[in-house]
Amino acid sequence: MKAQIFILLFCITPLSLFSQAAKKDYYQLGRYRLYPEQRYVMTERAAGGTNYDDEGNAYHWDGTITAVDPLIDYDKTTLYFIGNNIIFEEYLNPRVDMSSLKIFKTGFDRYYNIVCADKKYIYYDIFKNEDGEDEDKNENIDKDNRVSGKKYLGSRVYKGKNGQLYYFDLQNGYLERLAADSPLDLSTLKFACNRFFYDKNGFYQLGDDYSNDEDYNSYIHPKLLDSSGGNMIMPVIRNEYIIYGTSVYAKSDYTKQLNLSPDKIRCFDIYYDKTLLTDGTASYYRNEEIQQEEFKQTKNWVQVGAYGSFILILDDETKTIHFPSKKKSYNFQKQSNACLIWDNEKYLLIDTKNGLNPTAWKITRYEDVQIFNFETKEYESLDINRYRFVGEELYVYKGILYSNNCSPVVERDEIDVDRLVPFYYEGKKTEYYTDGKVLLYHGNRTGYKSTGNEYSEIHYENRIVKNVDFSTLKAISQDIMIDKDHIYNGSYEGVEVIPIKKLGLRIVMYTED
Repeated sequence: MKAQIFILLFCITPLSLFSQAAKKDYYQLGRYRLYPEQRYVMTERAAGGTNYDDEGNAYHWDGTITAVDPLIDYDKTTLYFIGNNIIFEEYLNPRVDMSSLKIFKTGFDRYYNIVCADKKYIYYDIFKNEDGEDEDKNENIDKDNRVSGKKYLGSRVYKGKNGQLYYFDLQNGYLERLAADSPLDLSTLKFACNRFFYDKNGFYQLGDDYSNDEDYNSYIHPKLLDSSGGNMIMPVIRNEYIIYGTSVYAKSDYTKQLNLSPDKIRCFDIYYDKTLLTDGTASYYRNEEIQQEEFKQTKNWVQVGAYGSFILILDDETKTIHFPSKKKSYNFQKQSNACLIWDNEKYLLIDTKNGLNPTAWKITRYEDVQIFNFETKEYESLDINRYRFVGEELYVYKGILYSNNCSPVVERDEIDVDRLVPFYYEGKKTEYYTDGKVLLYHGNRTGYKSTGNEYSEIHYENRIVKNVDFSTLKAISQDIMIDKDHIYNGSYEGVEVIPIKKLGLRIVMYTED
């Protein structure tokens, strides 16, 4: 466990300080509905049954019910945040020793799978089912990876009673032996990500070099990728690459150094969560260098639209692209949701063909992009110098923030749109954006409300969070943030701001070790 926060708070904060509390008397966290004043928790769970009509015909139904949870004692319980898993202690597996728990994978990215270890075992699940039952006592325990009797040294490394060193390889799920001649300095060793580690002597990758002894035991030989000359250099971790000193490496299971200048790297959203990396002269996609000539001259590239950001209307006869608007619908028009780039001369529409190898990509050049100007209510040629792509379905044009298929955001004056950028936490992308003063939640984008005029605007009133303490802000998951005073829970309805003191609960937060 990298960080554990214990908060013992039972004081009640006046309702007038929090607009959220004035609207309702409960807070929603995952499947739990918390009533701090009444001191109980309601839980949502699956339900179903069979009913009969007047003629005796049976019909089946299913859905969910929300009822007071009989297992949770509000005055004695502990609420745990383990990545994207929010759980009360009554729903934790009682076999797990929480005091010695180490988290190796938290489910940050909405996938609820977890990998962790206590002083005895490595676990792949530590939760009971929604009825508080532990259905299979052994299913989620890896007895082949027993850590009982081994001392945890930190950074996923263990030491056996005989002095043998092990590390837990999350990629293959095994406790691997480290070779006796391992160059790792255990006193300064830190886990970076995947199979990458670093210490005062350099940057290593584990799992790419094995040897076997006469008893067929396999041993891992850490591979030194970069020497630090005795200085502790902290790697910079991004979604698809790592910078260590002046070198760039792909975040892959095996060693892959990228021929990119770290201070010139730019990322282009090319296909869903796949990114094109370029430094102006070389480009990589899925860790492979792209050989096509267009991708070796990217110095002046500007991203106009990412794959899936918004539907573009194509006119191949005039070589013109239109952004959609109420004035020009994409219905019955030739359309595309491909990546759009300005290369300083023309617009490049890059159809990645479902993310296949770049050799299969289709690049079409267009002369002009017509964008709808909300202030003039007319189309105009895109002024690339007044345009900035911010993220999926978000862009700024002439000082106005647009979203949701090119509609202006009503609350744009509450945001410094020129400074708005995605919010990353420890190299992981969240569903939040920030201008340094407020948070904008952009996840679960089906709960928008728009005005009813001819040219609709999008309301973000429940998605903008002010008065955030950025000095203590941490991302629990893509959708949940926490600072010293509040929990920010993003959902389809926007962001619920939950004052921690108001909950009156003991809270424990785990992050990856």
